[in-house]
Amino acid sequence: MKDGVYFGLDEGIYHSLDRLSASGMKDILESPTKFWFNSVFNPLREEKKSDAMDAGTMFHAYVLEGEKAFNEKYVVMPTEIEMLNKNSSAFKLWKAGQTKKVVSWQKFFDMKKIIRYLEMDGQILSTPFLKGGWPEVSILWTDERGIARKARIDYLRECSFVDLKTFATDKIGEIESYIAKYFFTYKVYIQLVNYREALRAACNFKPEQINGTKEQKAFFKKVQKNEDFLPFVLFINRNLPQARIKTFTKENCGDLWLLAENKIEKACDIFCQNIQKYGKNSAWMEEPDIDNLNFVDADFPQSFFEILNNRGSYE
Repeated sequence: MKDGVYFGLDEGIYHSLDRLSASGMKDILESPTKFWFNSVFNPLREEKKSDAMDAGTMFHAYVLEGEKAFNEKYVVMPTEIEMLNKNSSAFKLWKAGQTKKVVSWQKFFDMKKIIRYLEMDGQILSTPFLKGGWPEVSILWTDERGIARKARIDYLRECSFVDLKTFATDKIGEIESYIAKYFFTYKVYIQLVNYREALRAACNFKPEQINGTKEQKAFFKKVQKNEDFLPFVLFINRNLPQARIKTFTKENCGDLWLLAENKIEKACDIFCQNIQKYGKNSAWMEEPDIDNLNFVDADFPQSFFEILNNRGSYE
């Protein structure tokens, strides 16, 4: 697909595009092999989805796109069908007749229960925070290095954007500490800076590069008048009705913002090096350092030194 903005682009099509994304950057920073093996470059790649990923996708669809859009993608399994033996002919016949993603009644009920609480007066989903914009806006662009890149923004507003992160835990402790740790551990800061780069690139797109309805194109024309965009992250606990909204700005988080920019730059460097060395169709295999076979104390994590300092032994 050509560079451009795509409203409502099918999720499967988006993920099939051989462009560098924020998640790809996170993989490539860990290992070029991990990136290539999990990317569309790998002809033997198998799509793997966990229950947590499915639950997160379901929340995204309902919270960001609304009930009507959710019902266009999902069908909730009736309780009488869910009670049937999964190997029975009646169950298999019902399942074979479905053209949408099937979600169990219990999982749907559990999701709606959390959302209903978060829609109560004063709660985040009762505010206009997720109104006035558009969900699932895909941006495809080519950066100054010539790298084809992509970003899929959860919810785009005229001068800001929202990234929705869901998690599932009953043992959260203090939620502010939990989400700060989540933000750093899962490198959400890289994702947000990547979204900002995507939007700033899209501000230079021509009208014919904006793909959507007349209303969507008019909306993005207003977006293009902005010089910068405010990143938000919406955190929702799938197990408890807990939610928080946070901003991430260069003014308030200068060091972490700089780290994100540096990591994106490094990921692009590694990508270019491996493209030149292997291309897209050959596996990006790491070469073992046979001249460096010995462990040294400095190789071990900080906890090793804490044990030495606190207990004076290896016990």
